[in-house]
Amino acid sequence: MTLGEKTLRHGGLLKEGARAMDGRTALLELFHRWDSFESLIPMAELRQGLSGLTLELNDVIDCTIFSDVAYQRVLIHQSTAYEALVLCWRSGQRSPIHDHKGSICAVYIIEGTATETIYAPSPCGRLFPAHSRSAGPRSLCVSQDADIHQMGNLQPEGRDLVSLHLYSPPLSASRIYSIDDTTLGGHDVLSASRPQTILSEIRVDGPHALSPKHPTRVRQVTP
Repeated sequence: MTLGEKTLRHGGLLKEGARAMDGRTALLELFHRWDSFESLIPMAELRQGLSGLTLELNDVIDCTIFSDVAYQRVLIHQSTAYEALVLCWRSGQRSPIHDHKGSICAVYIIEGTATETIYAPSPCGRLFPAHSRSAGPRSLCVSQDADIHQMGNLQPEGRDLVSLHLYSPPLSASRIYSIDDTTLGGHDVLSASRPQTILSEIRVDGPHALSPKHPTRVRQVTP
């Protein structure tokens, strides 16, 4: 499957006679090289190949499909060792929280600024957002296996994001996480049923005769 001949996901067609740009030619050469791999492509190989690219929007313009409903995933090349997709994001669109279990993920930003939020497990088992970072054009990020993250376009309205994603081997066991898997789970319920504040004044003459497990309830303070 090549950049010049296959049907894109969501029904678009790559134009056979599309003008070959420098960045496009370099990308096709990388695909040709990586097609010789039969299984996992090493991280170092993906990083080296993509770091030498200078891709612009015009290089993949015939591979871009946008929707106002959700970001779009356009499959532009695939082999047994990897798959390459162009992702197209309108302002405000985000991916679900997910990992790439069993695969290496390489992301190259072609146009716009992406925001990536990395999630980590807390001691209680829920995921929490450990940190976020922004990546502009020509930025490259390579991660592996069970890294958990969310990507999105948080730029102002009218500014699109286009990114190139490579997965080796092709995604097969990645996991999508629910909001209930994170520290935001149950937030709306918690907001609607906030616990009352119980006032239990500390005394200067020491603890009450009552058990410490049962503080004196002077009064209840409603939210």
